[in-house]
Amino acid sequence: MNLFWFLSSVESDAESKTVLDFELARPRRVLAVTAIALVSFFLWAYGSEIDQVARAPGVVIPSSKIQIVQSKDGGVLLALPVAAGDAVTKGQVVAQFDITDAEADYREAKARAAGLSASMARLKAEIFGTEPVFSEQSLEYPQFIESQLALFVKRRAAQYEEIESLAGILALVREEIAMNEPLERMGDVSKTEILRLQRQEAELVAKVSNTRNQYFQDVQAEFNETEGQLEGVMQALVQRYRQLKQKTLFAPVSGIVKNIRVTTEGGVIRPGEDVMEIVPVDDDLVIEAKLSPADIGFIREGQVAAVKIDAFDYTIYGDLPGTLFYISADTLEDSTRQGEIPFYRIHVRTQGRVFSGKPEADLHILPGMTATVEVRTGKNTVLNYLLKPIAKTIVESMGER
Repeated sequence: MNLFWFLSSVESDAESKTVLDFELARPRRVLAVTAIALVSFFLWAYGSEIDQVARAPGVVIPSSKIQIVQSKDGGVLLALPVAAGDAVTKGQVVAQFDITDAEADYREAKARAAGLSASMARLKAEIFGTEPVFSEQSLEYPQFIESQLALFVKRRAAQYEEIESLAGILALVREEIAMNEPLERMGDVSKTEILRLQRQEAELVAKVSNTRNQYFQDVQAEFNETEGQLEGVMQALVQRYRQLKQKTLFAPVSGIVKNIRVTTEGGVIRPGEDVMEIVPVDDDLVIEAKLSPADIGFIREGQVAAVKIDAFDYTIYGDLPGTLFYISADTLEDSTRQGEIPFYRIHVRTQGRVFSGKPEADLHILPGMTATVEVRTGKNTVLNYLLKPIAKTIVESMGER
C-alpha cells in the first residue's frame, strides 16, 4: 500500500514538472517566432522595392484637332448615312450630294477632250505620213475615231490628187521641151519658145514643192491649235472631275461625328459651308492631367506613366501604359470652391488602347472621359516607405519651439 502511494506520488511530481516546463517554454517560443517573423519582415521590407508615382486627375482629349467636314461647291444633300455620335473610320462616306449636274459637266468635258485627242492623232499621222494611232481616251468614243479616219483618208486623197495633177502637167511640159529642143537646134522652133517651156517647168516644180510645204504648214498650225485647245480642256476636265468627286464627302480621320449642320435629305448646302465635325479617335490616346506643384520636382518628359480610365474598373481591366510628353512651362490656376488651386498641365500619350488587365477587351474610349494618371518617378524600398512618416515626424518635431 505504501509502495503504491509512493509510486503514484513520483508519477504525479513528474507530470507536474513537465507541465511547468511546457508553460515556462511557451513565452520563449512565442518570442522566438515573433522575432523570426519581424526579422524576416524587415529583411523583406529592406530588399523589396515598389514604384514611386505622382498621381494626377485628367481627362481624355482628342489626339489631334477636331476635323471640320465642308462642302466646297455646295449642292443638294442626297444622303446622310451617319448621325451625331456615330463612330466613323477614315475614308468612310459621311455625306452624298446630288451629282446630276456635276456628272453632266464632267462627261461633256471628257467627250470634248477625247474628240481633240482623236484630232491630234490624225494630224500627227498627216505630218509624219503614218497611220493614226489613237489614245485609250479616244477609243471610248468610236464615233470620233471613225470621223477622224474618214477625214484622214479624204485629206490624204485630196493632197495626192493635187500633187498628181501638177505632176501630170509637169510631165507634159517636160515632154514638150524634149520634143522642141531638137527643132530649136534645127531652127524650126525659136529659142524663146524653149525658154517659155523651161520657165513653165520651173514654175510647176515650185508649185508642187509649195503645195507640199503649204499642206504641212497648215497641218502643223492646226496641230498646234488643237494641242492648245486640248490642254485647256484637260484642265477643265480635271476641275470637273474634282467637282464630281467632291459631291461625296469622306471622313478625313477616324473619330466620332458631332455637330451635323443639315440633317434633312434634300436640303441645300452653300459652297464652303460646314456639314459636320469629327472628333478624332486614334489608336493612341492623349490624356490631359493636372499635376500638383508638390510633385513637379521629379517629373520629366519621357517618363513612363500608367493611365486608369475611371469608367473601367482598374481591378478588372488594369491600366493603359503611356509616356509623358508635355509639361506646361508654368503653373495654371484652377478655380474651385476652395479658391484658386495651382497646377501644372501635363499630357500623356498611351501606347494603343490595350488594357493590361484584359488585352482582349474592345472598349470604346471617348474624348471627355475622366482618368487618373500615375507617373512613375522612381523606386523605393518598402522599409523606407514605412519609416518615412516616422522620420518626417521626428525631424519636424525636433525643430519646434
